[in-house]
Amino acid sequence: MYGLLFLTLKQIVLRKYSEERWKELLQKSGWTKGDPVEDVDYDERLLFDLVMTAAELLSTEPEALLESVGHYFVIHLQSKYDKVLNIAGDSLPELLSNVNSMHGHIKMAYFRKLAPPNISVSDVKDNSMVVHYYPGKASRGGSLAPLMIGIIKALAELQFKIASVSITQQDSPADDNNHHIFSVKWANPKSQQPNSFSDDSPNIEEAHSLNLSFGINARQLHTICPFHIVVDRKLKIVQVGRSILRFLPRLKIGAPLGQFFSLLSPETVSITDGSQFEEVVNASRTDPFILQLVRLDSHQPPSPQLGDETPRGPSSRIVHLRGQFIYEQNKDVLIYFASPMLETLDHSHKLALNLSDFATHDPIKDLMFTKQFNQIDTTKIVLQSPDFFAKTSPRPLFRLH
Repeated sequence: MYGLLFLTLKQIVLRKYSEERWKELLQKSGWTKGDPVEDVDYDERLLFDLVMTAAELLSTEPEALLESVGHYFVIHLQSKYDKVLNIAGDSLPELLSNVNSMHGHIKMAYFRKLAPPNISVSDVKDNSMVVHYYPGKASRGGSLAPLMIGIIKALAELQFKIASVSITQQDSPADDNNHHIFSVKWANPKSQQPNSFSDDSPNIEEAHSLNLSFGINARQLHTICPFHIVVDRKLKIVQVGRSILRFLPRLKIGAPLGQFFSLLSPETVSITDGSQFEEVVNASRTDPFILQLVRLDSHQPPSPQLGDETPRGPSSRIVHLRGQFIYEQNKDVLIYFASPMLETLDHSHKLALNLSDFATHDPIKDLMFTKQFNQIDTTKIVLQSPDFFAKTSPRPLFRLH
């Protein structure tokens, strides 16, 4: 679990007790990792054990303390990451729906081994919704559900100025103790639109009801998304973009998606089970999908670690794709719109990719060039004399004098 939650608990304790008392609390709870660090992903069981010990020290119930941790956690987010929260959504349901996407970006940029929780929203109405919460890892300690209650209430109050919010935890499905369900209701839905561009702009629900008349054909799809993959209801490949064939030159239509790709994120669904089509459809509404690929002529298994680009010969380098599945109802297929996860131009070269393999609009090219130029130390650039060019190219098209 993200270390920021541990530091939030620390601040709650320090509001009443000294630093020495906090250290005693760590020792009593069995904590052996030193002082918590904000950008470290700890096991959530450690947080639960720490909360149980702190609740005894503060003479409060663990559930109430967890809810307080959630509340102060949001306060910290607003003080440090307010710009992120401001673009996360224009309403409470929309922000919660985007949490998985934000976690995906954080995971890719900073914490490749992060196992964040999965959050989804259903039954959204003008002043109510249902929130589904799955811990990042199966809970081995007690429930952290009160933490989620505190976070939702704080977001409603502090981010959207909603005066009154009531949250009721519903019974979890009998076969899934890690699925926590919350019924959320609030009193003033109109105050949830602080960031609307204009009063005349359609909201998301209205936009979905617009009469959309234009689309693209398969050839145009190859142009604007050369790394796309199309799978049928059995999760078998029925079409791929031209650049996918750079990695899978022997791929045959009809092959199972899971034969050549492993799913790194989200962890709540599977692409190796052909019966999970509907689950992939549902998860794709909120989660980016990260697929790991190994070329057909590779005799080595996929790397277990995301972001491992260690060269293993020209035919066995690991490739990661990041994108989104879109359900195409007329054909009853899923289309995976993706782009490879690359960090530098050298990384692209090792994967035998060149600029022609990317769509013209793909921003990954700009990011790679920017990072490449940022790595150049301009203080060490030496301007060469004309004699240098004469020696390098004795028969140039023109000479410098």
